[in-house]
Amino acid sequence: MSLNLDIYYAGVSAPETRSGGQLLHEIVLPLGFEERTKARSLIVSWAPQLRVLGHPATAGFVSHCGWNSVLESISMGMPMLAYPFFADQPINSRYCVSVWRTALEFETTASDEEGRHYLERQEIAAKVKALVTEGEGVRGGAIAWGEAARKAVAVGGSSYLDMAAFVTDMYRRAHEATP
Repeated sequence: MSLNLDIYYAGVSAPETRSGGQLLHEIVLPLGFEERTKARSLIVSWAPQLRVLGHPATAGFVSHCGWNSVLESISMGMPMLAYPFFADQPINSRYCVSVWRTALEFETTASDEEGRHYLERQEIAAKVKALVTEGEGVRGGAIAWGEAARKAVAVGGSSYLDMAAFVTDMYRRAHEATP
């Protein structure tokens, strides 16, 4: 399998994400990766995630599947490559993969000599290719859920009406409680 997918990508590694004084991407990415890929990649410390997910050039989102990232991805109709780490992320990932069908999930099959799991480049290439070129099922699911989310928050949508009812009820209760 060719590993050169000839795609452009961006990554975000928050500066406060440190382990032993190193940025997370300095630990996770292979030595020399940024230099070898600088013509087609960009790794930054912060990005406006909703704007990136909503951009027409964005084809997919590699996510740890924290709840906010899942909601933002779904609201933008963006398919995900799920790579959960801890807490709610594995459950959210399985839900995105198995129920909503908005994500493909990486399998952690390799370990280094210290027992740390990592993704092999062949798997990364295969999943990215599947999402970008063959991911109509996942892409279609993400688009459908994104449309449903936008309809729900639009004027007259279910979330809009529920929020309006909540605010009206809170307003009424606040006025009933005051003399």
